[in-house]
Amino acid sequence: MRALWAREVELRAADELRESGERTRVSIVDGVIRMPRAFGADTGQDGVALYRAAAAHASAHLAYSTHRFPLGRLRPVQVALVSLIEDARVEHLAWREMPGLRTLWRRFHVACPRPMPDVVSLLARLARALIDPDYEDADPWVAKGRRLFEGRGGELTDPSLSRAIGMLLGNDLGQMRIPFNAKMFVVEPAYRDDNRFLWDFGDPGNASAAERDVITLAVDLRARGTSGSAENTPARRATMPLDAVEARSPSTSDEAPTRIRRYPEWDYVIGLSRQDWCTIREVRAAPGALDEIVDILAPRRDLLDRLTHLVKASHVARAARLRRQIEGHDLDLDACIASAMDVRAGRAPSLRVYQRRGRRRRDLAILWLLDLSHSTNDHVPRAGTSVVALAREATVLAAEAMAAGGDAFAIHGFHSSGRHDVEYQRFKDFEEPYGEPARARLAGMRGRRSTTPLASERARSIAGVALHVPVSGS
Repeated sequence: MRALWAREVELRAADELRESGERTRVSIVDGVIRMPRAFGADTGQDGVALYRAAAAHASAHLAYSTHRFPLGRLRPVQVALVSLIEDARVEHLAWREMPGLRTLWRRFHVACPRPMPDVVSLLARLARALIDPDYEDADPWVAKGRRLFEGRGGELTDPSLSRAIGMLLGNDLGQMRIPFNAKMFVVEPAYRDDNRFLWDFGDPGNASAAERDVITLAVDLRARGTSGSAENTPARRATMPLDAVEARSPSTSDEAPTRIRRYPEWDYVIGLSRQDWCTIREVRAAPGALDEIVDILAPRRDLLDRLTHLVKASHVARAARLRRQIEGHDLDLDACIASAMDVRAGRAPSLRVYQRRGRRRRDLAILWLLDLSHSTNDHVPRAGTSVVALAREATVLAAEAMAAGGDAFAIHGFHSSGRHDVEYQRFKDFEEPYGEPARARLAGMRGRRSTTPLASERARSIAGVALHVPVSGS
């Protein structure tokens, strides 16, 4: 991608299969190209070439699709056609500069004329007609689409061309009275993305039932054969399911990236899973003064020594069957057979023919998840300090003990301004050594904003594991 476009293009892996059983498509979210870990076996195409074609097509959108189309009151078939023409437009612009891309993409267009055409096959045939000059199709609608597109070849740099041609062809299909099942439609060929990047959906909450079907088409394109899943119910579709967003934007702390993810939430009152209901921003916590950590540790050396001893003495190693031992409770059959073979061959046999149960190595990893809402700034009369200060003291002491024992640990925290903005702070990650940068971030721990029950559950979901340490005034 860097070689083709002379720019940074970020690729990220998307889930192979969604919960509903749908096949994940290539998608563009906030400038990041999300690609399936594996394309379906039904594509019947060379995998490496398919990946290259998909990546090149998506990055062509980033280069040339500079305008998002307002969804408005378009019908589903019009959305599909405008997206198809826009796909062809960006590909034409790309192979003008790099002709080899046309050869790469053309091999995946295999649609052929059918005696009883439906909308899906007509769209696939039009897509092939716009990229393959040798393809012949006698259908008047396909011929008109090719003629309209080629007649405006000098206007390919104007994105409004896609909407104009798509609307005309959509009206023609409406006159032909050919039914179009938006719920079963999927963009073809397989290398093309789901086209959600092209559309401005406005506020989906105010959409009518008909408009929600259009949103479903443009946002949640289905793989064939999954229409019977629970995910296809009208109530489910109205929630505008989107892939979890994982975008990068500049961060103000430690020059670390901000990752934005959207998570679903089950609403038990109405019995509906609300997709992308909670937005979480992962950031690296801002550093503070290291002197605060020194002030915590200096008067508590005895307590820190006791904690370190407790951590090191804990039996958290992984149970294992130790083989080829000098002594043990059972014979190791493999070792016995090897020794018998040595005897038959005239070699000195090994005496390590026993096995026993034991523990191979320590296996401990802990993540601290801290509630850092504004309420933690409340004063604790018995302790003479705030809740967040007590939490920081307990966390620092535990972190020092874990670091001395060589165990893996991470320290995260969260606060929010409602479900749309949950900030998930990373003070230390598992792979990061516990040094001055991590200590400085712990020193900067402060209680801010609020915490809602939903935000708390979503933060725990992203953490995966949370260790709650009771903190007292002592």
